[in-house]
Amino acid sequence: MESPSFALVRLPGDAPNRMHLFMGPETLHPISVSQLSQINDNPRFFFTPWNTSETIFELSDFRGIMNLGEAFLWIDEIHKRQIGTQSTSFENFETSIDKAKDEITWGNFEKVVLAREKYIPAEIDTTELGTIFYALCKAHPQAFVYICSSQNWGTWMGASPETLVNYSSGTVSIMSLAGTLFNDNEEWSSKESAEQTVTSKFIESCLNWSPTDSVAVRELRQGKLRHLMSVYQKNWNRERLPDLVVSLSPTPAVCGNPRNSALQFIQENESFKRDLYAGYIGISRPDGLITNVNLRCAEIGANGIRLLAGCGINKDSQAQREWEESGLKMTVIEEYLS
Repeated sequence: MESPSFALVRLPGDAPNRMHLFMGPETLHPISVSQLSQINDNPRFFFTPWNTSETIFELSDFRGIMNLGEAFLWIDEIHKRQIGTQSTSFENFETSIDKAKDEITWGNFEKVVLAREKYIPAEIDTTELGTIFYALCKAHPQAFVYICSSQNWGTWMGASPETLVNYSSGTVSIMSLAGTLFNDNEEWSSKESAEQTVTSKFIESCLNWSPTDSVAVRELRQGKLRHLMSVYQKNWNRERLPDLVVSLSPTPAVCGNPRNSALQFIQENESFKRDLYAGYIGISRPDGLITNVNLRCAEIGANGIRLLAGCGINKDSQAQREWEESGLKMTVIEEYLS
C-alpha cells in the first residue's frame, strides 16, 4: 500500500500549535523552479537539495492549518532511508580546514563553508516525531520548523533561523546571516565580521543594491548561538522570483565565495552528500513566498539519525573552534532526538 509523502510546517512567529499540513504522492518528482512565480489558489510546500536550485520538489495537496493532534491523524507512517553510520572525525575536519586556509592564502577563494556529519544510533517512530516537532516549535518561535517525509528523500526535520527569500506585497526580504559566537561573554571579532561582509556583498550584487543604501547589522539568537544578521528589502516583481532564488542559492553563508571555487573545494573535501542540508525549503502562497535555508536539520533514517552542520572558514579560522561551533549548531535539534 502506498504511503503518501507529507510536510508539516510551523512558520516563523506563529503559535507552536499552528501547523500547515501538506500531502503528496509517495515519490516526489522534480519540477522547474519557475513554478515559484505562479499564483496558486492554495499554499504549496517545496524544497530543493543542496546546490540544485533550478529544480524543486513540491507537495501541492494542502490539508489546512491545524494543531498537532489533528495533523497526525493524516500521517500513517514516515519514510526512512538507510543512512551511513560514520561520523566525521576531528582529524579529517581539521585537515580540510588546513587545506581551505592554504587555498585562501593562494587566492583561490576568500571563504568556504565546510560541513560535517554526526551519526546517532537512535530510533524514532511516528508518535515520537510529533512530540519532538512540537518541542522544537516551542523552543524556536522565530524559526521555520518543519518535518518532510517522502519515499525518495526519507524524513528530514529542522528549525532553520535563516531566511533565503520572503516575498509579500511586491517586496522581497533577504537575510544575510553569517558569523557565530557561543555565549554572551564573547565579543565580535574581525573573523565574524569578514564572514558577514562576504555574504552581504553577495546579496547586494544579486539585488543590484544601491551603494547609497545602508543596512544595519544586528544580532540574531538561536539557543546558545549568536549570529550577525542584516535584512535587505527591495521592490520586486513576482515573475522575477525564480531567477532571484537561483542566483542566491547557495549563498556564501553555506557555500563560500567565489561560489564555483568553493563548490569545487567542498565536493573534493567533504566525504558525504549534503542531500537536503543547506538547500532551501519554503511555502508558496497566493499572497507571497516564504523560503528558508535548510539549516539546523537532521535526517531520521531507518538505522539511526544523521546530523549535519557547517562553519564558514576564512584565513582566521581555528579548527577546534569550528568543531565546537558546528557541534553547538547540531545540538539545536540533537537534544530532542537523542
